[in-house]
Amino acid sequence: MLIRALADFGIAAGRKAPYTGVWVGDEKVAAIGVKFTRARRHKGCIITSHGFALNVNTDLRYFNLIIPCGIREYGVTSMEKLLGKRVPMADVKARVVHHFRDVFSGETEGDADKPGKAEGRPAPATES
Repeated sequence: MLIRALADFGIAAGRKAPYTGVWVGDEKVAAIGVKFTRARRHKGCIITSHGFALNVNTDLRYFNLIIPCGIREYGVTSMEKLLGKRVPMADVKARVVHHFRDVFSGETEGDADKPGKAEGRPAPATES
């Protein structure tokens, strides 16, 4: 979904084996993480946490102070750096949400915009 959203802005992104995340050439533009934790109250249960960080208008100077994702040999980038201009966050959010729905909902492209479909509820009845 992040690769698709970036493509909407004209950024050709992809994967870079064996690393996680989303890459443009040898620079990482998005990090993806998953964490597994044993539940304290429910014996034998595992809780998963997952998320992503997409560098949109990120101040990349902060990455000079750390080893991003433990990867020394490659750099990081942002949409702003790649496009040469600031990118409206609302536009990025809209494209990420669109592609998230498309990838994870099992709906067709046009269905996600119908009332109730995105929330998993049936669409309201209409009068004919």
